[in-house]
Amino acid sequence: MARKCVALRRDGGRCNGTATTGSAWCPSHDPERAEDRRQAARKAALAKHAPDELTALKTRLKALMGDLEDGTIDARTGATMVQTSRALLATIQAENEMTTIAAVEKRLERISELERASRKWAN
Repeated sequence: MARKCVALRRDGGRCNGTATTGSAWCPSHDPERAEDRRQAARKAALAKHAPDELTALKTRLKALMGDLEDGTIDARTGATMVQTSRALLATIQAENEMTTIAAVEKRLERISELERASRKWAN
């Protein structure tokens, strides 16, 4: 018979997941897989903004390169536009970092809740 995960849910009940072989935890709660889960969450958070905003930025930069090559705009204007693009990229990166920080803070709070619940069950 498969063993159930020992993790506690937010409501204090046991996780319904099946513990992996050689572990008391399901893949979603296994402490040894925490880094893998963190990396996956970070990648998902970064990907949330990246496709639309970065694709649009790349498209505009490519158009700018074309305009510079054919002389539609002067080098000074092009340089200013590149600087603005860098500021936009920095803003996108800052948003992604804030999203990641918020997710980590949420996870830390969840860990604290689980620790409190675990102490409660132990008593």
